[in-house]
Amino acid sequence: INEAELSMQDVPASPLFTVPLAQTELEDRIVNALERAGLTTIGDLVGFTKEDLLYGIPGCGEVSVDRIKEVLVQQIARRRGK
Repeated sequence: INEAELSMQDVPASPLFTVPLAQTELEDRIVNALERAGLTTIGDLVGFTKEDLLYGIPGCGEVSVDRIKEVLVQQIARRRGK
């Protein structure tokens, strides 16, 4: 997540940060785990470390964290491409 967080610092906050996680390419299983923890938008993930997700969110393992990171990087790339 850290490299995604660093990249997000250069992206205008409001449009990207308000995107619901359910509207990203994340699998429903991951979205559900994040939503149960109260995280519903991309902006809600800002500041979370890999360890925060792994140890603080039930159902969020290594594969899930890698996928979240991948989707965040894709979202950032799309936003920069606009």
